[in-house]
Amino acid sequence: MLKRMRRIGLFVLAIAVVISSAIIASANERSGTTTGSATAQTTASSYVIENKSSDRKDITVTIQHYNGSKKIYSDDVKTLSYGSKINDYAKAINWDVSSVTVDGNAVSNKNYIELTGTGSATVVVNYTAKETDVLGDTSFYDYTVRAGESNGNYYSFNMLGDNTNQRLTSGTSRNSWKGVYWNGWQNIEYQSRSDLGTGNNYETYSYELMKDDYDVNAYTGSSKVIKGLLNGIDSDGNVKFNYTEPGFFVKSNETVTINGKETYLRRYIDSMNLKFHKTGDTYKLTSVIDTAQNNKEVTTSGSNFFPLNDYSTEGTPNYFFGMRYDVEFAIGDYVGDLTYKFTGDDDMWVVLDNTNVIIDLGGIHAAATDSVDLWSKLGLTPGSLTEEQKNQTHKLTILYMERGAGESNCQMEFTLPNAKVVDVIEKPKADLNLQKVDENGNGLSDAVFKLENDSTKEASRVKSTSDGNITFSGLKEGTYTLTEVSAPDGYLVSDDTWKVRVTVDSNNNAVAKLYLVKDDQEQEVAQTNGKYKIENKKVQEIIENSLQYDKTAKVKDWDERTYDINITAKSLSTSSSVVQKEAVADIMMVLDISGSMLYNGNSNNPTDNGGFRTVGKYCDVKNSLDVNKVYYYDNTLTDVSYKHTNGNSYTYKNAKYPMIYINDTWKYYNGSSWVNVPDKISGYYGNKRDNNTTIYTLDSGLTGLKEASSAFISATAESSENSRIGVATFNAYGNNLSNLVNARDNKNSLKQTIASIYAAGGTSPQKGLSIAQTNLANSKRTDVPQYVILFTDGAPSEDTDKNDSKEIARQLRESGITVYTVGLKLNDETSNWLSENIASTNCAFTAANVDELKVIFAKIQQTISQNIDIKNANIVDVIDPRFQLVGNDGNVITDDELKQGEIEITGTNGKVGMAYYDEVNNTQAIRWTDQTIPNVNTGEWNTTITVKARDKYIGGNNVPTNVSPDSKITTGFGEAVLPQPKVNVKVDIATTNDDIWINSGETVPVDDTNIGNSKVFDIENVVNSKGNVVYKYNESTKEFEKITKGDLTIQWYTDDQCTSETTKDKISKVKPDGRTDFFLKVGYDGGSATDESNTNTNGNKVGNSESNIGYAINDGKNGNDKECVTDFENCKKNKSEYGIYRIHVKYTLPETGGTGIYWYMAGGMLLMMVAAVAIYRKRYYEYMNK
Repeated sequence: MLKRMRRIGLFVLAIAVVISSAIIASANERSGTTTGSATAQTTASSYVIENKSSDRKDITVTIQHYNGSKKIYSDDVKTLSYGSKINDYAKAINWDVSSVTVDGNAVSNKNYIELTGTGSATVVVNYTAKETDVLGDTSFYDYTVRAGESNGNYYSFNMLGDNTNQRLTSGTSRNSWKGVYWNGWQNIEYQSRSDLGTGNNYETYSYELMKDDYDVNAYTGSSKVIKGLLNGIDSDGNVKFNYTEPGFFVKSNETVTINGKETYLRRYIDSMNLKFHKTGDTYKLTSVIDTAQNNKEVTTSGSNFFPLNDYSTEGTPNYFFGMRYDVEFAIGDYVGDLTYKFTGDDDMWVVLDNTNVIIDLGGIHAAATDSVDLWSKLGLTPGSLTEEQKNQTHKLTILYMERGAGESNCQMEFTLPNAKVVDVIEKPKADLNLQKVDENGNGLSDAVFKLENDSTKEASRVKSTSDGNITFSGLKEGTYTLTEVSAPDGYLVSDDTWKVRVTVDSNNNAVAKLYLVKDDQEQEVAQTNGKYKIENKKVQEIIENSLQYDKTAKVKDWDERTYDINITAKSLSTSSSVVQKEAVADIMMVLDISGSMLYNGNSNNPTDNGGFRTVGKYCDVKNSLDVNKVYYYDNTLTDVSYKHTNGNSYTYKNAKYPMIYINDTWKYYNGSSWVNVPDKISGYYGNKRDNNTTIYTLDSGLTGLKEASSAFISATAESSENSRIGVATFNAYGNNLSNLVNARDNKNSLKQTIASIYAAGGTSPQKGLSIAQTNLANSKRTDVPQYVILFTDGAPSEDTDKNDSKEIARQLRESGITVYTVGLKLNDETSNWLSENIASTNCAFTAANVDELKVIFAKIQQTISQNIDIKNANIVDVIDPRFQLVGNDGNVITDDELKQGEIEITGTNGKVGMAYYDEVNNTQAIRWTDQTIPNVNTGEWNTTITVKARDKYIGGNNVPTNVSPDSKITTGFGEAVLPQPKVNVKVDIATTNDDIWINSGETVPVDDTNIGNSKVFDIENVVNSKGNVVYKYNESTKEFEKITKGDLTIQWYTDDQCTSETTKDKISKVKPDGRTDFFLKVGYDGGSATDESNTNTNGNKVGNSESNIGYAINDGKNGNDKECVTDFENCKKNKSEYGIYRIHVKYTLPETGGTGIYWYMAGGMLLMMVAAVAIYRKRYYEYMNK
């Protein structure tokens, strides 16, 4: 037993771990177009555009980007499904949105724009430039021209590299320019020179290099520049000149030891940052910051630009230095200015993409100015770039040197979109490779993502390529935030946020890893084939993943042509993102404390005695006790008296001292309050000794309930800070132990309240349910779901308890409260009673033992805190025009009635919908608004209504019962289109009867119609059994159309078995000699039925296994002869599939008057003659025989 109890303890702990893991996963809360480029950006509120069109259909939105009247970015054109959005429409990330118009109308809320129109919308965004200071990495190179002399050897930076007389140097040579002598510098402390001296250099290194009649190592005397000195940048990023040089931009230090002292010849300095003032996409150099000196500003832009004074070995100013920085940019959708401007001295070059020297201000000269239009240098036209050209990363390399030991001027300004000043030094960098995919893993283009450096706030946007690939390149060590700005057309943008962490491993390699942020927790995302796959879903896919729904149609009465339409919906969501808020709940726990909860609770003397299991002395076991269990501080029992409603009193012996772990301390209940378990207790002589009180477990239902409830409270408190829990108990009486209180703030008090309960008495669940009902009703919160969890270990004591419990549970459910029942060791009868009468749908559980009890409580907790109902859903069913809605009175609702106003229809489960006339589809419809769709684990939205085929509809097979896609469930995500169940509809057309009299010898009369008798069947006005004209329905035009002969099969027969065929012409030639019947059979082809339509109509269909023809039924009318009426009525009763044309023959004398008299005379004379002859012959024979 001890092993078993330990196993239970471990199980409860495992549940807690599972629950906490589920909590982390439950809060799934919810940016353009260059590859790997960045620019400084301060994080601002997202600028969201959402499709909320009145017709709930797609909107094509065009977004235009302006600064005043100047367009700065090309238009964005996106097609948004209803409910989908753009997370950040302001793609000019260095600009602030100043105003927005939608179709010319100003919007008041720039951060969230609802598009409520239809079809299309034009959004014009006007920006003002953001102004901020940003830092860019740069490299400086300090050149020591005169390092010193030792033993006749002169040391200089210019001694480095290949030794040739045709070389570039730092510092001026001794030569003049164009034959004019220069008197040099008089104030250099190292020497005193004549007018023909060596300039700044030692004699040894005063090289002459002539180009274009100028010595490139001498002052040109003006702002005259010498072009062609620089070649470009090689594939390794090294600067290449057209002439030998000492290594101006080599990223390493060079030192020598002179007279025992180590001296720099070239010093590479990478601690400097250039500070730019950024206005929109324009960057202007303002100063240089040295991070090695606590971000000291060492110089400013303009004149007296001497950034390396603090590093000089030749005094100040430090005249001889070089500077390099690289700027990467990608044009993307940018259409504004693209320029670089420089004013200064001495040498200054700008190289585009390593090979194209676009600014060439070489030589030692006075301040010179140049600017360049990068659009022309790139050979591009704004707004006409291909996707490849948009995504191409370009690089500007800026090289600057001060060589002349005179004034130093440096002013730089450039306008570039998505620019990033990158390190010259090869620090480890990583690429982040993503792929945007659909649910089948196929790449998706045109998804835009934004990556922002958490520290510098630099941001870049990347658009996915045709195969869905996205690359953010050149990421330095640090942490970044990744968000999706916009999704491909037809897909929903993700509201997830990711963290990108770039670290450098032991091999000095930078590695980028992606983490999904959920509820402030980061979960590492696994790679697939070296890429992180991020999925986009279509609106319908999102709906199908969050909503289980269906619509069915079943025949109710085939002959009456009525059908039951059933619509169901269940929330599948396990994330609060569906309703965009935390999963919050109000929960009343209703606990059975009847005497049967004791260890031996069903005996005549209910008691816990016999259920104790020794754990050990407290001093020995206190550090190994399971903090999730309920123990007992010795095995003392206490009598709990209970007075039954019949007046009798009973005693129940309960374990007196339950012990639980609260606030890092073991506490036990002494019968009236909770006290700490002491480590030391008083000995016999007043001395303190270790607490050797024996600790027990107790194998009872009540102990298991306490442990399961405690775990439930803890998990709820951790997973939802705003959920509330209340506690009520019941035996034959109800007791409100705790009103609804915040679970997190009151976790410990709730656990102590439940742990201290004792068991006694009978079982009257309604007492506890009534308390729960009152508490929930008195403190109801808007949009917060309410739950009751009823625990019991047996059936109610009396029938009245059952009836009262059933009624209160019904009231709870009908008020929207979800009722769970949890039974312990119940028989089948009680389990079924709870499931059928108390619990909400799918909310009844039974545990065979205490272990199962804890699992059930954990499952309910996860369901309540994670499984979310869908709120504010609208459900619409647009009825197919061939049907009409049946009202609450059982009669069909007419179109005219609905055109006068909406009519209430109450479906099953009390769901009240409003029937209305849909003017768009010219048919009837019904809607249910502001509905709550329960989670699949707690129930479903379910209702059934009835429709009837219109009298004017002839009928047919495989007929849809609703209009798609207008029949749908609309939630916050968009629309779930309801299925179109098909049914077979009985053909309803009628033939009638005609009976006439003709004279003997006359032929049967026929009329001029194609049939021959328009009374038996009028082809011009085909009617149904009620005498109403019927029509066929054209699926293409969505209109009812008149039935013509070509739509029908028409055949005359001479027998009532319809086996002997005849025709109109043959009938017209018949001369009946007595009553004669002809039978007309008229059929209509209802089209092919399907398995679905046959199933939905219980196998009934138009036609039979051999054909799809439904025949007209005899209506039993038009009997002209009273004696024939009964026969015709029998035809109706027998549903005879023919109409009867009945001919009666009459025999009459010829008419009198006119020529008729002669016929009478001739006939009479003839008769007389015949008679005379007959008499004569008779008499003759009589005579002769005599």
